[in-house]
Amino acid sequence: MPMTPKEIGSIYTDLLSAVRAEKNSRRIRKLDPRFYRNVVEAMKSLEEEAIRQAPVNIDEYIAIKQRISQFEREFRSFFQLRFSKILRLSLYEMEDEATQLIEQEKEFLPRVKALVREEFAAITQRAEPTKPSESQPVGEPQEVTQQASMPEKREQQTFVLVRIIGDQPPIAMPERNYYFRDNDMVHVDSKFADLLVKRKIAALVET
Repeated sequence: MPMTPKEIGSIYTDLLSAVRAEKNSRRIRKLDPRFYRNVVEAMKSLEEEAIRQAPVNIDEYIAIKQRISQFEREFRSFFQLRFSKILRLSLYEMEDEATQLIEQEKEFLPRVKALVREEFAAITQRAEPTKPSESQPVGEPQEVTQQASMPEKREQQTFVLVRIIGDQPPIAMPERNYYFRDNDMVHVDSKFADLLVKRKIAALVET
C-alpha cells in the first residue's frame, strides 16, 4: 500500500537525522530495525506516484522526481558514512560496536571480513591462485562468460521532431534533465513527445 505524504515526510526527517548522527560520531549508533525498509518503501511510493502523475500533471511529476532525488542524495550520504564504519569493523575486533548493527548489516559484515582475509592472504602470497581444470580448455569458460553477459536486445526507440511552446521549467526524466525554451526544435523519444503534446508543452513537426 503506498505511503501517505505525511508518512513519507516523517521518513525523510528520520533520514536527515540519521545522516547528521553518522557525521557527528565515529562510532556506530543504533538504528531502527525498519530504517532501510522504510526509506526504500518511501522512495518506491514516490516513484509510483510519479508514474501516475506523468500523463496528467507534468508540474507535479517534476516536483515528485525532485523529491526522489533528494531522498537518493541523502540516503547515499548516509550509506557511505555508515558502511565506512562497518568496513572498519571488518578490520578490527570491536564487539561492542558490532552489537549496534541491525539485521541487514550483521549479514553484510561476515562477507566483508571474509573478503578482507582473502585479499590479505593473496597479498602475502599465502593463497595459491585458482588453476583452470586440466580437463577443460582454458578458453572455454571465457567464451561462456562472454555469451552470458551479452546484453539483451533493447526495444527500438523512435525519435520525432517537436517544437516547444513557451519557456518551460526543467523537466526531470530518468535518462537526463530537459531544459526547453520557446520555439526550440528538438528530437525526443516518441513516448516522451506524446506526453509533451498532451500537456501542450510541444507540437509535433511534420518531416
